[in-house]
Amino acid sequence: MVSAPAPLHIAILRDMLRRRPEPVCFF
Repeated sequence: MVSAPAPLHIAILRDMLRRRPEPVCFF
């Protein structure tokens, strides 16, 4: 797990999902 604030973590996930067309399950 990455020890980062929730908003920042969500932003990173959004960026990764935005770059990847296929759905990725992080949780």
